[in-house]
Amino acid sequence: MYKNHYNERYEAINNAIADNSSVVDVCCGDSYLQSFFRNKNIDYLGLDFNSTFIDFSNKRGINVKLFNIYEDDIPRADYIILQTSLYQFIPKHFQILQKLYQAADKYLIVTETMASYGGSKNKFISMIGKLLNNPGDGIKVERFSLPTFKKALEPFKINIENESFINGGLDYLVVIKKVDSSPT
Repeated sequence: MYKNHYNERYEAINNAIADNSSVVDVCCGDSYLQSFFRNKNIDYLGLDFNSTFIDFSNKRGINVKLFNIYEDDIPRADYIILQTSLYQFIPKHFQILQKLYQAADKYLIVTETMASYGGSKNKFISMIGKLLNNPGDGIKVERFSLPTFKKALEPFKINIENESFINGGLDYLVVIKKVDSSPT
C-alpha cells in the first residue's frame, strides 16, 4: 500500500526525535525504525510480543526485548513510540495509551494506519491483509478511522504538539508532549 511512501513514517518519527535521546519502540516489529537513527546518538530499545521479530533484530545486533504490554512495565525513555499498532489493543487502547504516556519522559509518538488491505472490499485481499496483521495472538478485526483515532487521543489533546498525515495519507502521526499530570 505504501509504494514509494514506505519510509515516510520512519523519517517523520526520526525528525521528531532530538539527538542524544533515549527511545523505546513498543511493538517494534523488525526494528526498522532504528536504522533511521544512524546519524544521531540514540539509545534505542525495541519491545515486541512476537519472538520471531525479537530473534531477527537480535541477529542484527539491535537492542530488543520480548515484551507483553499487558504484563510488563515499559522502561522509561525520553521518547516512547507506538507505530501503527494501537488498533491491536482495542477495546483496551486507552489503558495502553496511558501506560505508554506514563513511561515517556518527554514525548509519546503514536502513528496509526487509516487504510489497510484488511479493510479492502475484495474479500480475498481483505483476508490476506488480516492474516498478515496477526501479531502472534490472533487476527485483529477492528481498526481506527481518523475520527475514532482522534477520539482515542482526546484526553491528551492539550498536550498534542504535532499531528499530520504521513505516508501519502495512509498513516496519521501524533506527537504528544509529556507533562506532569496524567490524563484521566
